[in-house]
Amino acid sequence: MQPELGNELQSPELIAEIYQAALENDGLARLATIMAETADAGSAVVYSVQPLAAQGGTHGLPPDALEQYVKYYHWVNPWFYKGLELGVGTELGRAEEIVPEIVFKRTEFFVDFAKPFDTVEAIGGAITVG
Repeated sequence: MQPELGNELQSPELIAEIYQAALENDGLARLATIMAETADAGSAVVYSVQPLAAQGGTHGLPPDALEQYVKYYHWVNPWFYKGLELGVGTELGRAEEIVPEIVFKRTEFFVDFAKPFDTVEAIGGAITVG
């Protein structure tokens, strides 16, 4: 059973922690930790697409997972591109609502990246920065 996220996403303490992470050198990794802890998840990835460089942070994954994701797997991540297509919103969405599980499990991203790292479920959303 998936945890229900509700009012805790709007708590002043959580919002303050997210803003504080934005000021830290390891802010994206800290944000991944906050996300994983809030959703009671084993791991989290935060990926920022910049015009000239990609950045990211992880929690609960080995260091090479982020390197592999940035170098290649974000290009074949069906969640990422479907999320971009859906655009910026105010709600989180479960991965299976973005890409059906039966489709996802047939992708290179699932077989070669998500499954080996045991990262087979996700919640996410797009936000604007700046």
